[in-house]
Amino acid sequence: MIDTGSARLRVEAIASAPLSWPHLVEAIVAAKDDHDDRVAVAAYRRMLALSPAEAKEAQEGLRRIAKKGGLAADDAKAALVEARDDEVLPLLAADRAAKSPLSRADLAERYAALGQLSLALPFVADPDARVRARAACAIVAED
Repeated sequence: MIDTGSARLRVEAIASAPLSWPHLVEAIVAAKDDHDDRVAVAAYRRMLALSPAEAKEAQEGLRRIAKKGGLAADDAKAALVEARDDEVLPLLAADRAAKSPLSRADLAERYAALGQLSLALPFVADPDARVRARAACAIVAED
């Protein structure tokens, strides 16, 4: 499933493949070169759990996709936040003026997850209650 099928199925297969099986790890690493950025992001995300060299390569690939924009950019940013990569901060800054309340709430959570509580704090005063609630919870959870 990692090598064939729709992008959605490939992403799911990559996400659920056990990293204890060497042939699956090889397939995951090979998927990073896929033409579909969603598949590449899924592969890079799993590579973060491999050796330090592979994790470094994964972070570089995720940064490249995040900068490029498109459908997979948000997933790439999320993976970089999970990896606690501070180099994602400038990429997140572009999302501060998002019109979507859910995008602003995601951003507040990402700032909090990176330990950037001063950047997450303004979202507690957002006009949308959902953003305020998620921002407050993220800040408290990280403090």
